[in-house]
Amino acid sequence: HKKRCMVTTQADCLADTACNWDGSACAETKCYKHADEVTCNLDTDCDWDAAGCGLCVERYCFDTHTDKDSCNSDQKGVCRWDDANNKCVDKVCDDYNNPALYPDMVCPCSADPRCLVDKSVTPPVCIDQKYSSCPDLDVVVSFDASCSMDNTFGRHPNGFDALMEVMRDWVSSVPLTGEDSTIGINSVDKGGRLRVAFNSWDMGVRSAQCPTCSCNPTGAAQGDGIPTLSIVPGTSSSVADTCGRLTGDRNQLIADINWHEGENLRCATKVKEAAEWAGEIFKESPAHRQKVLLIITDGKISDKDELASASTVLAAQGVKVFGIYLKRQASATTSDAENLATLKEVVSDPKETHALSLQVDEALAIIDGFCDPNSPFGTYITQGSGAQVTTCSQIGALASCDAEKTCQWNSISLQCEDHPCFSHCNEYNCTNDPNNKCMWNANSLECEKAVCADYQNQPDCLLNQCEWDGTKDPSCIDPECDATTEDACVNLGEKCQWDTSLQPPDCVVTPCYYNQTECLADPNCMWDDVCADPVDQKCVPKRCTLDSHKTQAGCQADIYCVWSQQLTCEPAPCVNYPDDKCCDHDDSCHWDVSQSPAVCKQKYCPSTYPTNQHVDPCNADGLCMWDSTTNECVEKVCNNMTECACKEDPDCFWNGVKCADKKYGEC
Repeated sequence: HKKRCMVTTQADCLADTACNWDGSACAETKCYKHADEVTCNLDTDCDWDAAGCGLCVERYCFDTHTDKDSCNSDQKGVCRWDDANNKCVDKVCDDYNNPALYPDMVCPCSADPRCLVDKSVTPPVCIDQKYSSCPDLDVVVSFDASCSMDNTFGRHPNGFDALMEVMRDWVSSVPLTGEDSTIGINSVDKGGRLRVAFNSWDMGVRSAQCPTCSCNPTGAAQGDGIPTLSIVPGTSSSVADTCGRLTGDRNQLIADINWHEGENLRCATKVKEAAEWAGEIFKESPAHRQKVLLIITDGKISDKDELASASTVLAAQGVKVFGIYLKRQASATTSDAENLATLKEVVSDPKETHALSLQVDEALAIIDGFCDPNSPFGTYITQGSGAQVTTCSQIGALASCDAEKTCQWNSISLQCEDHPCFSHCNEYNCTNDPNNKCMWNANSLECEKAVCADYQNQPDCLLNQCEWDGTKDPSCIDPECDATTEDACVNLGEKCQWDTSLQPPDCVVTPCYYNQTECLADPNCMWDDVCADPVDQKCVPKRCTLDSHKTQAGCQADIYCVWSQQLTCEPAPCVNYPDDKCCDHDDSCHWDVSQSPAVCKQKYCPSTYPTNQHVDPCNADGLCMWDSTTNECVEKVCNNMTECACKEDPDCFWNGVKCADKKYGEC
């Protein structure tokens, strides 16, 4: 190629992507020396710049950083230092799964906007965001290796070589099962990861290390058809013996691509045997894995009418068939349209959306979108799979957000966000968070918000503002009544009550908040059926039965108890009425709301002056009067008084007709 980098200034040198300034002179980059796309793409430091001038250029990380510190602190966050090869390389999400590089995977993965932590598998793994909806998927990629693929495609001098680079880029980032080609039907991996198989075709079909077709100079096919997969030997130690079988091993896939890049067949465009072989390959795909056949071609499918048998097999296997037609330039020609029409005849329904016409550089985005429900092919592949790795920000409901142990609901923005605990990358920082209740999950390697059920003993439970209930499993439970004001406590319902006997007053669980069956099973509770209406009957604590009630002083210190003439502590009159409805039906009782919880108490006057020996003190009490009709002390009511008694009572007045309360004197 043309000799470049003959300029003498640093600015002019760096303005040319083919040049580097070494401090004193301008020199060609390492990658510019690769004159063709194949050798360029095989060099991991280089990339074919089809968007620019069609040159081999150095990759961003390799070109930008020459030392470890600057590489690992790259502003874009897309580089990492390769100690083994002493150079800066591109960082992909899968790198975070390497404990030698990242002992604490969760935090750096979560911090990388391209990646997310897949918690649906154990242990969790870091995956690229664009693969978050992947089902368990087996893909056979069958690409056209006919002679027309050797032509120039856009700024790629060789279409087939460009396609191989697309495949290489794809398998370098896609989440794979890690299972090699010998696993076959025995694959048990679940969690939205892929296995892939490659084969190239023209008038025959073959794959890495298992050629069954070659072309003589006249273009006639040689070979004897499809190999029987079951008799092809395979070992996990070799990366080059997949023989076109499904593999989730990245090294095997890269080796397959490299093999195909050097062995394209250059015959006519026929797809029948490739479709038949795909049917054989999918026999080694278990039922739980979805199946996709992707056909990539740049020509007219000449044997489209001969695929009935292969199509029947693929349909029975549940295979979804997609197609990509590679056009050489951005503008489609009449020939492109005709060729695309033949491809549409061999893909699944709906055919218009299962086959696309693309340039080579557009193909990667479509294949990368296999797991994107919004992409052309992904909408069919992910349909009904239920596969979805969810991040906190994708959760729209409060209850669902709170249920996730790494999320919390923001009541101001009304959005779900990462919980502060999730920011801790190791167990020490997690369990020693001074501001949040955090707990380290050894299975997921995540710091999660701790919930009360996580605490196994009473001291830890109470220390973390939870409630201990030894009758339940787990015994440490969330505080049901955690309101800080009386109004808020009342709004929580009958299960909570505001207790003013505590200092300071507090919202507590209502004692004996049980149904009848639960109530009778608790020795500290009783079913109170004194109310005539069953709706008003409820479970209440047994009154006056504690050890402290065995003495007169202890008994009388409890507002619910009285010391009897039999020298025992008994429930005070009226206290067993559980609510104001039942209480008010008893003329001797009233509902006392001067305290919380409110309680039914005996009315003051009849309880204070119970016999006719108390007539005078009853009348002398400003709150009471003696009712000679019922022969009892009752609450003073002016309109029940005689004229004489009315005129003598300072709280009443005689209006000429009857006695009235002074506060209503102006009515």
